[in-house]
Amino acid sequence: MAQDGHGEREEARLERRVKEALLARTESAGLDVRVEAHGDTVRLYGIVDTLSQKQAAEAIARTVPGVGDVRNDLTVGAEPGWTDGESAGELRGRLAANPATRQVTPRLGRGSVELLGRVPGPGAAEEAERIAAGVAGVREVRAHLEVEAGGEEGEARAAREARQRLERAGLGAQRFTVWAEGDTLHVRGLLRAPDEAARVREALSGLAGVSRVEAFLPPDPDAGAGGEGTGRYEWTL
Repeated sequence: MAQDGHGEREEARLERRVKEALLARTESAGLDVRVEAHGDTVRLYGIVDTLSQKQAAEAIARTVPGVGDVRNDLTVGAEPGWTDGESAGELRGRLAANPATRQVTPRLGRGSVELLGRVPGPGAAEEAERIAAGVAGVREVRAHLEVEAGGEEGEARAAREARQRLERAGLGAQRFTVWAEGDTLHVRGLLRAPDEAARVREALSGLAGVSRVEAFLPPDPDAGAGGEGTGRYEWTL
């Protein structure tokens, strides 16, 4: 049955609100995400670089008033010539850089990653999946991880809360690798604007169980962020 003009106008307004929400979030700006509304159901389609961007776009769309359901037809596509071997190498490096995921071994084939090994707690398992989803060329993540009894739950909670705070501050948690060791929080990532180091510090202020932050946040050369110094920061909270 054909829609009336009012229904078409409502759908156009809903599409516009979703597009604006996607563009307003740092991690989604510039992504090739197209939006199509049918009633209160929104379809996302186009090409993104990573699985985490696909997941983030859907999560953002679901927060828009008037959206009842989201059909996520986004395709994860790496740069031409990018291989599974390059994805696997990058993923191994990222996992090894985080003490909580150093014992995780990835197996990758045709864009599908299987995570094997041991982690100190559920938070570390989530971190391993998040890291894998942020690697170019990864289309699917399956985790078969052994979670150690007892684990470092306090540290995992601190790292999880830190990522949530960075996300709420509009900094995009997926840009950063975060882990806790005792009462020290470690943060690694690239800054896209000169004021972002101060925004990171403000977002993490008052974090339960954390008294000190060690951060390595050099400027992103592709973003033209500029800035001076080594990008190393130490903050007492």
